Amino acid sequence: MKTILFFFSVILLSAISLEKEKIIPVKDQNETKVIKFMYSEEYLVDYGEKMFWDNVQEHAIMFQDQFEIKNLVQKLPQTNSKLFKNHNYCFIIPHKKGNDTVYADFSLKAWIIKENGKNIYYYDEKGDLAKDLRANYSFFKECW
Repeated sequence: MKTILFFFSVILLSAISLEKEKIIPVKDQNETKVIKFMYSEEYLVDYGEKMFWDNVQEHAIMFQDQFEIKNLVQKLPQTNSKLFKNHNYCFIIPHKKGNDTVYADFSLKAWIIKENGKNIYYYDEKGDLAKDLRANYSFFKECW
């Protein structure tokens, strides 16, 4: 009887410790979450950031390890908000103090980095970043 109780206790403790490890896997701390707005429904107006987040059924999600998108965007020239069309992509980049958020429109030429509650706009006139993303990840292609 003692042997059965001992084995039951070991199994229970093992299951509990494994479950705790699943909560915050170390590998996920370096992964950028990329969200693509899919347009499975029609929208008559520019839906903006609020509508992007209110329609989670429109989200396709990809995780990418060590994705340096924020650094690449910050190398682009800053611009005004007029060149940014719609919130089509969102990149959530984890770091020690929280998350950085970067948005891109469908062209992947116009970008927003949210910092301290403000939007900083960038524009890639040549579209080099878009070409690189579409060449390396089918997730960013127009049809996939």
